[in-house]
Amino acid sequence: MDDLDIDVAQLRQVLESRLVELRAINDVARDSCKPVELDQTCVGRLSRMDAMQMQAMSKETDRRRKIEIQRIKSALNRIDSGDFGYCVTCD
Repeated sequence: MDDLDIDVAQLRQVLESRLVELRAINDVARDSCKPVELDQTCVGRLSRMDAMQMQAMSKETDRRRKIEIQRIKSALNRIDSGDFGYCVTCD
Protein backbone atom coordinates (compact mmCIF):
# COMPACT_ATOMS: atom_id res chain seq x y z
CA MET A 1 0.00 0.00 0.00
CA ASP A 2 3.04 2.27 0.28
CA ASP A 3 3.21 2.79 -3.47
CA LEU A 4 -0.38 4.00 -3.58
CA ASP A 5 -0.99 7.64 -2.79
CA ILE A 6 -4.30 7.43 -0.90
CA ASP A 7 -5.54 10.31 1.19
CA VAL A 8 -7.29 8.30 3.89
CA ALA A 9 -8.63 11.39 5.66
CA GLN A 10 -10.32 12.59 2.49
CA LEU A 11 -11.66 9.10 1.79
CA ARG A 12 -13.05 8.92 5.34
CA GLN A 13 -14.80 12.25 4.83
CA VAL A 14 -16.38 11.07 1.57
CA LEU A 15 -17.54 7.81 3.17
CA GLU A 16 -18.98 9.57 6.22
CA SER A 17 -20.87 12.10 4.10
CA ARG A 18 -22.29 9.29 1.93
CA LEU A 19 -23.34 7.45 5.09
CA VAL A 20 -25.21 10.52 6.36
CA GLU A 21 -26.86 10.89 2.95
CA LEU A 22 -27.98 7.25 2.86
CA ARG A 23 -29.40 7.42 6.37
CA ALA A 24 -31.38 10.54 5.46
CA ILE A 25 -32.75 8.80 2.36
CA ASN A 26 -33.68 5.82 4.55
CA ASP A 27 -35.73 8.06 6.83
CA VAL A 28 -37.58 9.65 3.90
CA ALA A 29 -38.19 6.39 2.01
CA ARG A 30 -39.58 4.48 4.99
CA ASP A 31 -43.21 5.10 3.96
CA SER A 32 -42.74 3.74 0.42
CA CYS A 33 -42.33 0.18 1.73
CA LYS A 34 -45.62 0.11 3.59
CA PRO A 35 -48.20 -2.51 2.54
CA VAL A 36 -50.41 -1.64 -0.41
CA GLU A 37 -54.08 -1.06 0.38
CA LEU A 38 -56.28 -3.74 -1.21
CA ASP A 39 -59.61 -1.92 -1.03
CA GLN A 40 -60.96 -1.97 -4.60
CA THR A 41 -63.48 0.78 -3.88
CA CYS A 42 -60.60 3.10 -3.11
CA VAL A 43 -58.06 2.02 -5.74
CA GLY A 44 -58.60 0.40 -9.13
CA ARG A 45 -57.01 -2.92 -10.06
CA LEU A 46 -54.34 -1.43 -12.34
CA SER A 47 -53.53 1.34 -9.90
CA ARG A 48 -53.14 -1.25 -7.16
CA MET A 49 -50.83 -3.31 -9.39
CA ASP A 50 -48.76 -0.21 -10.10
CA ALA A 51 -48.61 0.51 -6.37
CA MET A 52 -47.48 -3.07 -5.67
CA GLN A 53 -44.78 -2.78 -8.32
CA MET A 54 -43.59 0.52 -6.85
CA GLN A 55 -43.55 -1.08 -3.40
CA ALA A 56 -41.41 -3.97 -4.69
CA MET A 57 -39.01 -1.54 -6.32
CA SER A 58 -38.82 0.49 -3.12
CA LYS A 59 -38.06 -2.63 -1.08
CA GLU A 60 -35.25 -3.61 -3.45
CA THR A 61 -33.82 -0.09 -3.37
CA ASP A 62 -34.00 -0.18 0.42
CA ARG A 63 -32.19 -3.53 0.49
CA ARG A 64 -29.40 -2.20 -1.73
CA ARG A 65 -29.12 0.97 0.35
CA LYS A 66 -28.70 -1.13 3.52
CA ILE A 67 -25.96 -3.17 1.84
CA GLU A 68 -24.15 0.03 0.86
CA ILE A 69 -24.46 1.36 4.42
CA GLN A 70 -22.96 -1.88 5.75
CA ARG A 71 -20.09 -1.72 3.26
CA ILE A 72 -19.34 1.89 4.20
CA LYS A 73 -19.35 1.01 7.91
CA SER A 74 -17.00 -1.87 7.19
CA ALA A 75 -14.63 0.39 5.22
CA LEU A 76 -14.64 2.94 8.05
CA ASN A 77 -13.84 0.17 10.55
CA ARG A 78 -10.92 -0.95 8.36
CA ILE A 79 -9.67 2.65 8.22
CA ASP A 80 -9.83 2.83 12.04
CA SER A 81 -7.96 -0.45 12.47
CA GLY A 82 -5.32 0.41 9.86
CA ASP A 83 -6.31 -2.43 7.55
CA PHE A 84 -7.82 -0.26 4.83
CA GLY A 85 -6.32 -0.94 1.42
CA TYR A 86 -5.48 -4.57 2.09
CA CYS A 87 -7.46 -7.42 0.56
CA VAL A 88 -10.01 -8.73 3.06
CA THR A 89 -9.68 -12.29 1.72
CA CYS A 90 -5.94 -12.79 1.30
CA ASP A 91 -4.54 -9.83 3.29
